[in-house]
Amino acid sequence: MQPRHLYFAIFTWLVFSGGRFTAPFLTNVANLSDTLTSLALSLQTMSMSLCFSIGGAVGDHLEGKYPNRGRAMTIVSGLGVSTLAFLLHGVVVHLVKENSTSVFVVSCHIFLRVIYSIGLAFTYPNLDGLTVSYLVAQGRKKEDFGKERLYGAISWAISSMILGPLIDKCGFEVLLVSAPLAFLYCFATIAIFTQHTKNIRISATDNVSSPSRVEDCNSSSDANESDEECQNNIPDTSKRYFTWLLLLSMFSTIYGAGYIISSVTLSMGTSVVENLIFLFFESLGSTNTMCGVTVAVTVMFEIPIFQLAPKLLEMFGPEQLQ
Repeated sequence: MQPRHLYFAIFTWLVFSGGRFTAPFLTNVANLSDTLTSLALSLQTMSMSLCFSIGGAVGDHLEGKYPNRGRAMTIVSGLGVSTLAFLLHGVVVHLVKENSTSVFVVSCHIFLRVIYSIGLAFTYPNLDGLTVSYLVAQGRKKEDFGKERLYGAISWAISSMILGPLIDKCGFEVLLVSAPLAFLYCFATIAIFTQHTKNIRISATDNVSSPSRVEDCNSSSDANESDEECQNNIPDTSKRYFTWLLLLSMFSTIYGAGYIISSVTLSMGTSVVENLIFLFFESLGSTNTMCGVTVAVTVMFEIPIFQLAPKLLEMFGPEQLQ
């Protein structure tokens, strides 16, 4: 089993717990206006961005404390929190049917979107970190990350095409059933992957003597050649200090500051389109099935990019691609 299976499972869950259909779900089930839906999704995006580093730090800490399990535990916890937050939308709706537009009820729905985003913040960075660690342990290039991430895009397209017709037939309440089922699928996939990688590492440890392992860690002078165990010995305080130095150094140059500002601006525009595009399609009279098809069309352009990412990075470098 490889990280691509994790991406496939988690992106399946992401679609079945709302995905691009989140905005129509909030307007049709939670009875939020378009303005309140935009507010809820913007707070969701902001909260997730602010908590990304925290989620990654927690995963790194647990991985150091529980090797081969720490990041997986963090991912499962994040998925569990997000799934619970999503299901509570349905609970709130059914408990207060008569006064669904009150300030308290609206605040509950917005708060649940924030909790949902915090769960995602503990999932995404650790999924990426787990993938890179796996690639390094297998002797593969980090540039192969795109090939693993590709399966997340494929899952995103397939799941959206499945969910669209289901919503047309059963209504948006079907998401309250699909979300926990998708979480169970993710849990099983992560458990199998963790056991698989654990067996691989046990086999690798049996083939390497302990003295040579210690010598490798002490004598390694090239960061690209040092293994993950050596990297984990670096204190967390040093890593955080280095992160701040890196951020300051980027802002000290015109190119670095421009890169950060352009990235933030691009994220703002992308967030508006991704979160609210289905509301626009709904106003045009489009069916949810057609909305799901539009996701598949988008992914058709993403697949070649993920597949060719290693070659593009090797040929042009990140500066030219930016």
